[in-house]
This record gives sequence, C-alpha cells and structure tokens, in this order.
Amino acid sequence: YEGYMAPAEVFLALLEIEDSESSINRQTAADFARRSLKIALKLGRKYWIFEPRAILYQGRYDWLSGKRKKAHKAWSKSTELAQELGMPHEEGLAWYEFGRHLPTDDPDRTIHLQRAAELFSEVEAAYYLDLAQKELRGKL
Repeated sequence: YEGYMAPAEVFLALLEIEDSESSINRQTAADFARRSLKIALKLGRKYWIFEPRAILYQGRYDWLSGKRKKAHKAWSKSTELAQELGMPHEEGLAWYEFGRHLPTDDPDRTIHLQRAAELFSEVEAAYYLDLAQKELRGKL
C-alpha cells in the first residue's frame, strides 16, 4: 500500500517546502506531484483501499495550487470515506490535513487536530500522533 502511495506523499511534501513560485525545483516537484497523484487517483478508482488517501492527496495538491475550497472539500470527502470504510488511520490523516491548514484562531482547527490525535492514538501511529500534538501546541 505505502509503496504505491509514497511517491505522491514525497512529491507533495517537496512541493510544500519549495517556497518560490518561480523556482525550477518547485516546478519539478509540481510536475512529479501531478504525475504521482494521477496514479494514486487511478488506484483509488480501481481499489477501494486506496481511495481515501488518493482523495487526501488531491486535497493537498489543491491546497498547494491555491484552491482552498476544493482542498477542504477533498479532505471532507476523504474523512467521510475513511469512516465508511472503517479505516481510522486514513481518517486521522484527513482530519490532520484539514486541521493543520486552518487558521490558528479557528476553533475547528483544534477539533480536527484533536480528532486526528485520538485516531492516531487508537491505531498506535506514534509518528502521526506526535505531528498532531505538535500542531495542537503550535510547534510546527
């Protein structure tokens, strides 16, 4: 599973850290993110287990492309789908992404991040639990 989804994760992370709009590195990361996202979405349409994560990544890509409302819609859909499929780790990832992209003064930010932390704790996903807790404390 992770082997198929990891390229999208890596290229989205690279795209996120490339801060210059005109940077060649940013353009390269965007190209690779688009390509790997296309593969993730194709897998999501074919195999249900990939769908929540593929939609989550679509939301990250939308956010990084300046499409904020579309990103929120994708994260909401990813959350709902993960709940329906009984995939708490995927649900936690969606709540985390949704929460970390809200303004720090938005009360929903805390609600989303706390839900993510609860789910990560339940499935013993220590790395992601730590990320959610750091976001809650404002350390990231």
